[in-house]
Amino acid sequence: MADPLAYAPLARAVAAAGYLVILVPLPRRGLFGGGWVPDVLHSALGSIHEVERAARWVIGGHSMGAAIAARMAVEVGDMGGTSIAGLILMGTVQPVNFDMSSYKQPATKIVATNDGLATMADVDKSRNKLPASTRWVKIEGGNHSQFGRYGSQPGDHTATISRDEQHQQTINAVLESLRLAGEPRAVRTP
Repeated sequence: MADPLAYAPLARAVAAAGYLVILVPLPRRGLFGGGWVPDVLHSALGSIHEVERAARWVIGGHSMGAAIAARMAVEVGDMGGTSIAGLILMGTVQPVNFDMSSYKQPATKIVATNDGLATMADVDKSRNKLPASTRWVKIEGGNHSQFGRYGSQPGDHTATISRDEQHQQTINAVLESLRLAGEPRAVRTP
């Protein structure tokens, strides 16, 4: 439900470290219906295939974006020369309706202790649906809306750390996840 530009600061920080980043917008209408999932997957795959400089991708998302990334990692896997090399899930209870426990690529789950939408109790309920090797990163005092830059969100709890502090911890976790996934950095062209 957030404008994709809310994630531009995170994307810029990852790109500044030398990684190619693509933001794929989610449709606002029917957000919780799920009927749009194939369209988002098609859009994401189209964006990935347009970029010929990378054959391996780490995909991720926040909240509902994480739900799409998880489904994409499980259902798509290898896409004819392009592969999903890892998964990053931020501020989400996903996976809820499917099992990823046999997923073989590196997975990272970034959670915030004051998240009112993906509470620690709800996140723990789906823990067994993730691979046992999942790397867990807990941001103490962070909340749901501070994963992005879109203001407060109804139902979220108040963060006890600054937006900048949560943002930096998220950047660090994402960059470490990319390193662990062995993701090659994008080749910069003038």
